[in-house]
Order: sequence, then structure tokens, then C-alpha cells
Amino acid sequence: MKSLSKPLFAMEPLNSSLEKIGEARLILIGGRRGSMKLNLLYNLLQRHLDDVRHVPLFVTGTGREYLIKKFEALDLEMHQNVAYAKNDRKPVFFIDEINGWDVEKTCSQIRSLHHLFKVPFVIIDCLESFKNDDCYDFQDKMEDNIEKLRELSDFLEIPVVILSDLDKKIDERKGHKKRPALFDLYSKRLTSMLDFILLLYRPEYYQIDKWEDYSSTANQLELNFEKTPLGIAFSFKFLVQFNQKQEVVFPEIHNG
Repeated sequence: MKSLSKPLFAMEPLNSSLEKIGEARLILIGGRRGSMKLNLLYNLLQRHLDDVRHVPLFVTGTGREYLIKKFEALDLEMHQNVAYAKNDRKPVFFIDEINGWDVEKTCSQIRSLHHLFKVPFVIIDCLESFKNDDCYDFQDKMEDNIEKLRELSDFLEIPVVILSDLDKKIDERKGHKKRPALFDLYSKRLTSMLDFILLLYRPEYYQIDKWEDYSSTANQLELNFEKTPLGIAFSFKFLVQFNQKQEVVFPEIHNG
């Protein structure tokens, strides 16, 4: 991944823990609805916007609408599926809607864009949006999709960031047992093909108002780093704020 002009996050302890994230090829950010996956990713892109160019984004229809509004607010110029920087007229993001696409079509599009622009990394939202043939078991299809993305990432030597909604059975669990875990990633084989796994948990979405230590969960998002290139697992809690435009802002990303 292209080196950034400033640290990935505004939290130095977190940056130290993620020192080798640049070596990861396949990165998964997982969480159920309300976990703010796309919000978190957008805030990271916004922090490093000056360093980002030629990044393909493969998203759902609602995700595309959300990002286009955000990019226009950042003074990026939209033309069809491309967001341009007005100062240099270079493509910043290529935005494709992948509803109904299979992973082969997505990989083909990535190869074409990489041939033309040498893209630095790819973002896919989300894993579960890929078309699934009726003859495929869902778990087998997830593994097959990850395997193809892994092969593409290794061949092009670029990171692929994948968002995942995880197993919907999470929502049936009680209390803090709703916190996602590695076993919610469909299979051990799928987990083994990933280099980096970040699982998000926002208990406030489930109307759970206290953490296990009885402190308030209000306006907090828990980031659980379950698999990292350093081989360690750890967690951080991010504060969730809203600016004057009622947009989600993470101070731990921007303030530094």
C-alpha cells in the first residue's frame, strides 16, 4: 500500500499496534448492521484523501449513494462512476455497484483498472453482496469468493479491503454475546485466508446501555482486532460524534 503522509489513525498506541498492517494483503472489516463499517472506512479515506488516487470501490446501491454524497461534500467532482480531484483532475475513486455481480466479474474489473492506473488498493462492500449460484452452499461460496480475491491480491500485489455483515445469527444472541467473534466468519478456512481481521461492535444499536464493567456504551464503537500481521489480538473503543451536519465523526481518526 502506498505510504501515507500521516499516521493511519490519530491514536499513537493504535498506530504502534498496527505497525505492520501495510504487509497485509487481504483485510476484512466485519460487523452487523449498525456497526458503522462504511462510516469508519469513509472517515479513514477522508483523513488520507490527499494521498489517495485511483482507488476502486465496489459497493451496494445504498453504499454508492452514501459515498457519492460524502465525496461531493469533500468537493470531489463526480462524473458517471468516477470521483475526480478538482485540483489535478485525476481520478480519486472508481465507484461500481456490485449488486448481482459475481466475484469473477469484480476481479476482471479490478484487473482492467489496475492495468490502466496501477491502483494502490481495493475496497469491496460487502462480501455477502456477491451473486450466489443456487447450486452453491453459502459457506462454500464465501470461501470460494475469498480464495479468488486472495489470488487476485497476491497476483497484483495490492491489498484488498473487504467489508462483511457476518453471520446474521449474531442478532439472535443475548446481551454482549452479540459481540462478533472469529467463529462468525462462516468457516476456519475462510479465516485462515485473511491476513487482517477487524470486527466492530456497537452495543448501543441493540439498546444495550452498559459495558461489562457497567460504564456507559453511549456513542461508543468497539474495534476488535482479531487477527493482525503481528499475530496479536487487541481492542480499542472509539468515540462516535456527530458534527454540525449530523455526519458521523471519529475523533480518534481525525484529531492528530
